[in-house]
Amino acid sequence: MNAINGILKRTMGWLPARWALALLCMLGTTNFYMVRVNLAVTIVAMVKSGTNGTSSAPTACQQYNPETNWNNSSSIVEPNNSHAEQIDGEFEWSEPMQGVLLGSFFYGYLITQVPGGRLSEVYGGKWIIGLSIMAGGICAILTPLAAKTHFAAVVTLRIIQGFVQGVVYPAMFSLLPKWTVPNERSKFLCLLDIGINLGLVLGWPLCGWSIANYGWESAFYVTGCLSLLWCIMWFAFMYNTPEEHPRISAEELEFIKQGTSTEGTTKAPDSIPWRDILTSPPFWGLLIAFLGLEYGFTVYVTALPTYMKNIMGLSISQNGLISALPIAVRVVCNVFTSIFSDWLLTRKYLTLKTTRKLFLSIALFGIAGVLGGAAFSGCSLPVAIALLCIGSIFMSQMVAGPNKSEFAPNFTGTLQGIINGTATIVSLLVPLINGFITDGQQTIEAWQIVFLICIPVHIIPGFIFLCLYTTDVQPWNFKHKPNTEEQNNLEKDIRQPLK
Repeated sequence: MNAINGILKRTMGWLPARWALALLCMLGTTNFYMVRVNLAVTIVAMVKSGTNGTSSAPTACQQYNPETNWNNSSSIVEPNNSHAEQIDGEFEWSEPMQGVLLGSFFYGYLITQVPGGRLSEVYGGKWIIGLSIMAGGICAILTPLAAKTHFAAVVTLRIIQGFVQGVVYPAMFSLLPKWTVPNERSKFLCLLDIGINLGLVLGWPLCGWSIANYGWESAFYVTGCLSLLWCIMWFAFMYNTPEEHPRISAEELEFIKQGTSTEGTTKAPDSIPWRDILTSPPFWGLLIAFLGLEYGFTVYVTALPTYMKNIMGLSISQNGLISALPIAVRVVCNVFTSIFSDWLLTRKYLTLKTTRKLFLSIALFGIAGVLGGAAFSGCSLPVAIALLCIGSIFMSQMVAGPNKSEFAPNFTGTLQGIINGTATIVSLLVPLINGFITDGQQTIEAWQIVFLICIPVHIIPGFIFLCLYTTDVQPWNFKHKPNTEEQNNLEKDIRQPLK
């Protein structure tokens, strides 16, 4: 092992250890999301045509304008007669059943959010994250067998997959106070968010291509195996703290220690201050805001492929590409948003609190307007795609929004678990709500309702967030209330420019 570490230090010494960790986490979230959302694309190939509202008859838009091939050469995608167009599923699952299946992941996911964050704070994230993604990959590989066994079997397997993977995101957030200095955290969060979106950008087209060429089962096999390959890298190169890392330079270790030293001058309480957390205004402001954002994001992830197939009439391969396009836009915008927000902070054009409120407000109010417009885009595929891409631009602004490490650095993992766990309830409700609305009626009017619901779901949380959120470190973060000097040092440390 020492020889391997020596070789890696000579060949990879140019890459700081903290950014190597960030890249590993980014690739981890990419694989995590591939196996999480592969069902959104594969389900349209798994379900038999004619099942409760989905048929091989003309789609809603083709019925709306029967005299014209709406998806003709003037459109941005071309129809074709490939195998992708002819795919028909083997399962007779109604829209409500599909909603249950799409949401089943989140039933298990909800349970392990808070435990995952707390366990990572206490024991470190290496084994918790690695074993979780490994188990999720195995579940993905077993999905075709479960689906062919019984509907209840595949639902149960998805619940188990959600259960084992519920620890991933909170555990990754628990690494922030240990590995990153305050002014680099938005870049770290940007990479995590890029990883999530890459999971969609790469996963959906990859699944579409696999289904078109090798059948729907292959989509689960490919994404599951990629997760297992990532686990090998994670276990080989990941360390819980900078002090444990054998290849970190002395300069980088000192930089991290100095950057995080102020946050550790006052120790965390031995137990979680539940009462203080649940009565904390910034906690509630952040929680409610993320509930709204999660609703819109889940509509993108779980409903968009179905909308593109049943309303716009896209094939499986086209569906994967077009559904991934808005997410690709978000990946690019994440980078620019992160750099721009850090520039505003380091130049002191805006305070930390103003910056966080500004960018998250843009995300919430912007998404509300765009999804409202998408409800009335009719049968124009270019307009619908343009609106969804603009919505992704607004969604990317959340990468410069608030994070838990600013007002409660000692409980970052726990708070992420609480917020992500509560948002999971929204994630499992969205497919059920959409399935109920579109049950037996894959029509433009039904999908208008799906999109219009998103308007108040984003606007109301936006105003609540503006009223309640602050970046001030909360007293319950500490064993004892910090004195004035400690509080000033914390705020100064968060605002210090990068070296």
